[in-house]
Amino acid sequence: MSAIGAKLKAAREARGLTTSELAASINTLTLVVQNLEDDQFQRLPAPIYVRGFIKLYAQQVGLDPAPLLEEYAAVHARAAGGPPQTAPAAARLKHSRPAPAGCAPEPSLPAAPKPEPPAAPRPKWRFPKFRLPRLKLPAVRIPAEAWQVIGMAAGILALALLLFLGVRETANRRSMAASRDLRLIQEPPAPYLGISTPATPPAGR
Repeated sequence: MSAIGAKLKAAREARGLTTSELAASINTLTLVVQNLEDDQFQRLPAPIYVRGFIKLYAQQVGLDPAPLLEEYAAVHARAAGGPPQTAPAAARLKHSRPAPAGCAPEPSLPAAPKPEPPAAPRPKWRFPKFRLPRLKLPAVRIPAEAWQVIGMAAGILALALLLFLGVRETANRRSMAASRDLRLIQEPPAPYLGISTPATPPAGR
């Protein structure tokens, strides 16, 4: 077990915390805590998440995370076959965030294509508006005398119509009465048809 895992485990045990309790305090899995103490960093997500776990672990047990992060940078560089990183740990952690509990790193995604400009909206079709020309008629003013003449003519016409209707009704009634009297004269009632007229005696007897 290397120095990083040993220091973290010793500080945890000094505070009387179990791996489960420590994992719950930094909101991660117990397996992550065990891998950190066993220096099994390759079993954890990307290095940026490992640095976040180390920082949270160290702060929780009262250790300064800067030396541990420097040591992890050297270990990671040797494992990758490159020179150790010389940047300060604070600068490396400035833009890093710890990974959520039990979450694997997201795979890199291709750059999203540039969105196409929105199509121009189609103009809404509307019924054309028609305006009819206004006809201006000349105002005709009728004098008051003309209105009086029109009123008198209308009254005379109404009176003549009433007289015509009255005369016609009277003529119809007279015609019906004359027709009834004539029918009675031409066709006597049935009881009078069987009576014989007495013979007139000869003159001088």
